[in-house]
Amino acid sequence: MSSNLFLLLALTVKPSNGLVGTGIYAGGQISAGTTATTVLYSFTSNSFSSGANLGTARYNFAGSGNASVGIFAGGNTGTVVAVSDVYTYQSNTVSPGTSLTAACQELAAAGNATVSVFGGGIRGSNSAITNLYTYSTNAVATGTNLTTARSLLAATGNSSIGVFAGGSVNKTDIYTYATNADVAGTALLTAMTRHAACGNSTVGVFGGGQSNGSITCVYTYSNNAVATGTSLVAAFQLLAATSVSTVGLFAGGNGSSSLVTSLYTFANNSVVSGASFPAARTNLCGASTNPGWS
Repeated sequence: MSSNLFLLLALTVKPSNGLVGTGIYAGGQISAGTTATTVLYSFTSNSFSSGANLGTARYNFAGSGNASVGIFAGGNTGTVVAVSDVYTYQSNTVSPGTSLTAACQELAAAGNATVSVFGGGIRGSNSAITNLYTYSTNAVATGTNLTTARSLLAATGNSSIGVFAGGSVNKTDIYTYATNADVAGTALLTAMTRHAACGNSTVGVFGGGQSNGSITCVYTYSNNAVATGTSLVAAFQLLAATSVSTVGLFAGGNGSSSLVTSLYTFANNSVVSGASFPAARTNLCGASTNPGWS
């Protein structure tokens, strides 16, 4: 099946189980070095295919988006960069986006139907700066700083807020898109770095990471409660996660079984193995054609 048909089916078929959508796993490091390639995961068929290449091969970057485009920004090519790529799902094409306000790596991103917030990371040193990326105009503007400067964090959220959690300092920020307000949230129960996050309209799941690589924490948006989730099927760091409304897929990364993936069902906190990742890849990031909050 061609990549274009794969994405088209994911965008048009509407099964009743909430599994419509494709996760885009982009860039990172493979055995041959830094890559611009992408891998597409179909939540409908539990299978992978190849996607369109990014414009710039890099790692330690972040991805977010809405139901039409994914924005991949920042990272390291051997040099820390500010560049962004816009992945248009319907045509399976990539075009240059607007650069962040400064070069940044080890950042995180979350967004809604209108805007993505890229926050934290390293801009010479640990940073609290956020950048707002508006999809309709490809405009980038400075947002409200996170409460704590840090790198190696992860982010997810719903249509109203982004939750930036963990990292080099175990803090959580709640970023409200409509008002650009940022306040402290509840810290994760276990300190996490080099982890990944995904979620739906109700909860975000933060999982994997250095030292505690199979542990997950479930963040409930409505009351800022944090609970221990179900462990991933294997321990990983430097991984990525994407989701639809019912499940998230944690994939890639550096672990004992680098091709193993974990499907996390939000309703009952169950975890099972997903399709095997096509090839070992670390320091990647992701976005979804049908974000879990939509």
